Amino acid sequence: MNIGVLDHYCEGALYPVGGTHKISESLVHTIRHFGGTVLTKAAVTKILVEDGRAVGVEVCNQTIKCNNIISDAGIRMTLSLLPEAYRW
Repeated sequence: MNIGVLDHYCEGALYPVGGTHKISESLVHTIRHFGGTVLTKAAVTKILVEDGRAVGVEVCNQTIKCNNIISDAGIRMTLSLLPEAYRW
């Protein structure tokens, strides 16, 4: 692995023009373009599951139904928001 990282830097490290925040800005733009909603700093308390499929979230004492959910909370936090039957 170290050889790969070293080779990357010796060949000229690449990074997003404008900084790494441009990656998330592009994702947000794409999600909104296709009709999605992006919530930041929202206190999600539960991921709702029906018939083995995530169908929404509970956030700020409100239920939000949706077709797709993207979590950047990390695997442990995301799993903790699922019903017990769906946790590892």
